[in-house]
Amino acid sequence: MEIVKRINTSAVLCIDGNGRQLVAFGRGLGFKDVGDELPLSEIQRTFYNAVPATSLSLMKSRMNFSS
Repeated sequence: MEIVKRINTSAVLCIDGNGRQLVAFGRGLGFKDVGDELPLSEIQRTFYNAVPATSLSLMKSRMNFSS
């Protein structure tokens, strides 16, 4: 898993081995350099395909409208 961008001291944006983008959380992950490989043992939580709340509410309103 490769670090693409730092979000804060404990969260980074990564690309996994399958080319999927994810947000990884773990103690001190943001202190690593962009481009570094991230060991799975240092990750506490991951989020794949996170959808912002505004997009989610828009999708729900469209679904209700078409029903």
